[in-house]
Amino acid sequence: MIKKQFRLSRKASLSISLEAIVVIVIAMTILGLGLGFVTDLFKDIGKTREEAFKPIEKQLENQLRSSLESSGDRIGFISDKLSIEAGKADSFLFGVKNVGAQRTYKINISIIKGLDVNSNSINITNVISGKKLEFLFTEGPYTIGQNDIKTHLIRYATKKDTLKGTYLLQVDVGEPCSTLTPQIPGLSCTFTSPGVPSPGCTCTAEQYASSVLFVDVQ
Repeated sequence: MIKKQFRLSRKASLSISLEAIVVIVIAMTILGLGLGFVTDLFKDIGKTREEAFKPIEKQLENQLRSSLESSGDRIGFISDKLSIEAGKADSFLFGVKNVGAQRTYKINISIIKGLDVNSNSINITNVISGKKLEFLFTEGPYTIGQNDIKTHLIRYATKKDTLKGTYLLQVDVGEPCSTLTPQIPGLSCTFTSPGVPSPGCTCTAEQYASSVLFVDVQ
């Protein structure tokens, strides 16, 4: 009798174990399907946002081109005043208008000075070294056709501890450095990397256009 009860107990335990395994497998399958659905949903949302912003970006680009075509400026912005919260990232469009024959150019963006909310000077050296206000873009070189207009999307970012205030930027567009001049007579000059001369040599480049831009960090 005891052996029979033991066998029944073992069968019952085995049955419960199998049921538990089946439940776990079903639960894991549902969880996997659910995670896959959520992942695909977020991917679709990301794609939808990108698709939604493309027409806006294209509209702004057309607006910028139209503005440059009707003006005598060689560099143009949608607005020369940008606004961003500390710790955030954003982007802006700017365009280059070529007057004359095809040319090659590079882009350089420099932080000239800054004033905090109390109109006190901001230490720009600390801002640059600490990457408190950073511009992420490819400097070039770019080629632009005769009397053509080329637009660039520049991404910029701040840190949470970036001092709030207004920063003055200088945007330069110029010919890539091409002419090397030795500071010591007879010294052989080469490029150690694109646009970077070897020690003891200087490189001159023609500046094509320059403009200023303000960034308000809030």
